[in-house]
Amino acid sequence: MSLLIDVILIKEIHLTLLCILISSFAYSQTDHEILYLWPAAVPGETGGKAPPEISDNRRGGVTRISMVTNPALVVYEPSPENRNGAAVIICPGGGYSILAVHHGGYAVADWLSQLGYTAFVLHYRVP
Repeated sequence: MSLLIDVILIKEIHLTLLCILISSFAYSQTDHEILYLWPAAVPGETGGKAPPEISDNRRGGVTRISMVTNPALVVYEPSPENRNGAAVIICPGGGYSILAVHHGGYAVADWLSQLGYTAFVLHYRVP
């Protein structure tokens, strides 16, 4: 019985690491640092981590992210000469099932970083 539990645990660890790797590729559409809020298990999450679903609507220029199980902050740093020492966390809208991260997240973060703010776009959990 103990050996079976060990094998299951090892498979879960490998699956978790694979999901984190895939998530990092999915989030890497930006050239910004990604800070995962919970590198290990996510509190209150009943399932394992999985890569988010990313869809681009070219007609409206809207990038939508759904199925976020591994919350993260995407960091937009200002240039060193423009840095003012203040920071902002941006929580993009989109309703209960998606994050509309382009206009309500990345574009705002880019604008704020040009003004000297360090901006963080929060990829919070959505089903």
